[in-house]
Amino acid sequence: MPQFTLFKRPSRLVFLDDDALFLQVLKVALPPDWRADLFMDSEACLAHLKANGIAWLQDEYKQQILLDKADDSAQGALNIIPGILDYWRQSPERYDLVHMATFDYAMPGLNGLDAFELLQDWPGRRVLLTGQADESIAVKAFNKGLIQQFIAKQSGNLRDSLLFQLPDLLEQPLPRHQVLWLQSLSRVQQQWLSEPSVVQELNEWIVQNDWVEYAVTHTPFGILGANTKGIVCWLQLEFESDLGELADLASKQGLDSKGLAKVRSGTSLVNTDLCLALDPARVLTTSSAFKLGSNSSQSEQNGHLPDNLLGALWPLGDSYNFSKERTYDTWKTLYPSKIIQ
Repeated sequence: MPQFTLFKRPSRLVFLDDDALFLQVLKVALPPDWRADLFMDSEACLAHLKANGIAWLQDEYKQQILLDKADDSAQGALNIIPGILDYWRQSPERYDLVHMATFDYAMPGLNGLDAFELLQDWPGRRVLLTGQADESIAVKAFNKGLIQQFIAKQSGNLRDSLLFQLPDLLEQPLPRHQVLWLQSLSRVQQQWLSEPSVVQELNEWIVQNDWVEYAVTHTPFGILGANTKGIVCWLQLEFESDLGELADLASKQGLDSKGLAKVRSGTSLVNTDLCLALDPARVLTTSSAFKLGSNSSQSEQNGHLPDNLLGALWPLGDSYNFSKERTYDTWKTLYPSKIIQ
């Protein structure tokens, strides 16, 4: 069963190959949104990824701290949105973490598989390029979990094969991130974010809104995301069965009768939790709601009463957007792909 990626952001890629011409051609052919370091020297590449592995651990620690603070109490849960915003502001280096490394198997001195084994706990995706004689070795390595994919170098156009097969692997959630954020969600939230129709529609929605990074939160339930220009928005998620409670809380906070009627009918959602998380003095407003996915398989498999998942979008405003120098667009310009010989 598919599962929605709970934590996502841009990252760098690494390629290791002793063929200088191939790396030059690949660098030019990379998709516009990819940023890669292309190495010819295995020692330099391994040193880079080992240092990157330490940065990974430091970054995961920051994520764990903000999730722990959100679990301290019911009020503490509302700290998750400010916590993510602080994490983004204080961690500009997060885009430099390598998500995937692709090594050529047949290299002088150290082959690609041995190079991967020297990386030990490095958490990124591993892809091996193989010749025809090496394919059985690659299959065994794949079955042992040492690599996530192998690509035959003898294919007609290796560059096209890479650019066709790697994007799917890049879109898969990293297990360590997925487990970390999954633990913060309730069982019902986890089930809905494994509903195939919800996963598909959320993925399409994120592409349409140009979100390059985001995180799913449990209380309030939703997705905090930013686009390439650093515009930050909140996608509020609500269960239809909770709309009465949502309206009652909004009534206590001063929402007018017209707005309350829209919330109770499910045509709009109100940003009560977002206001509590960011600024209790923030004025309550409503935003048009839309239905996400289908509840059919969840109801049948888990015995839940019929329900629907609704969403509504809230831009946070200029004071919460990234400064220009911290946007992904700026980062791409400052740190382009490069060949390291």
